[in-house]
Amino acid sequence: MPAAFKAATQYNDANKKGIKKIEVIDHSWPTSLREILANELQDVNGQSIEQNIGKFQELEKHVDFVFLLDEILAPTLYAAHWFGVANEGKNIERLKGVFGGFPDEDRRQEQRRKARKKFKDKDLNLGKITDNDPIILVQGGGTPVWKQFLGKLVEAFTKSKHKHPFCVLFTEPGLRGADPTGRLLQTVCETKRLGAVTDQLFPNLQEVFVGVDLVYTRAGAMSVQDAIACRTPVVCVEEPGQWQTEQIRKQCTEAKLTRTVKFDVFRYAPLGSVYNELCDDSGNDLITGKMKSILNLQETELAQKILRCI
Repeated sequence: MPAAFKAATQYNDANKKGIKKIEVIDHSWPTSLREILANELQDVNGQSIEQNIGKFQELEKHVDFVFLLDEILAPTLYAAHWFGVANEGKNIERLKGVFGGFPDEDRRQEQRRKARKKFKDKDLNLGKITDNDPIILVQGGGTPVWKQFLGKLVEAFTKSKHKHPFCVLFTEPGLRGADPTGRLLQTVCETKRLGAVTDQLFPNLQEVFVGVDLVYTRAGAMSVQDAIACRTPVVCVEEPGQWQTEQIRKQCTEAKLTRTVKFDVFRYAPLGSVYNELCDDSGNDLITGKMKSILNLQETELAQKILRCI
């Protein structure tokens, strides 16, 4: 949620200074905030969500150029929203493909080895991992579903009496959302073969994505985008009440770019669910194959588009 308010401040500053305002985005903040408001009434940073919806609606009118992510990552509703608020002369372009990643297999394997070495060097408590040891990245989010159940997933791993034949990395922001006191996060970091990825160690999450064998996550647009770009199989948990992620999950499932983990499975049998998804070799190979058909639009190409705008 702080990202929303940071974005609002940047919009405001740009307006005052007469700077061209360009969005590269997968959604619209007012729509996303309404979604949160419908599922989790709350005040954020002393301001009500309703107040900030109005603020963003006004600020969005002053964006000069909008680049929407690929249709698979930014549902049609968001294109309709932006066209609905567009002033005369506003440019809106739908991008194709994903950003970053490693479309070349040789380079991908090289980056994978570097990532694994970094996992060891940074002492992520994964033990003596080799290039062949399976690693799962569990990437949570700040939504009600993950806040409620991610902590249970962590506990299931830490309390398990069985030595699971794989390593698990959790993204730290997701853990903090599930466990504000940090108690579980500390437990994870002290448990063999369970590690926490921090922004300080890995400011670019694609470094992590390319080094793991499976991403287990919600269908957030950037999570799916990074998985596709890195050609790493991804499975997405259902998120009741979260319209945007559910649309992305359904679209990606239909395109065979992901598989769906039923919400009740995630809720009642998280440990078994993670293990079963990792072991689905044929399913994961199918996802990887489909990912290879998605164009990698390098950042330099987007930079050139932006430069032409200004």
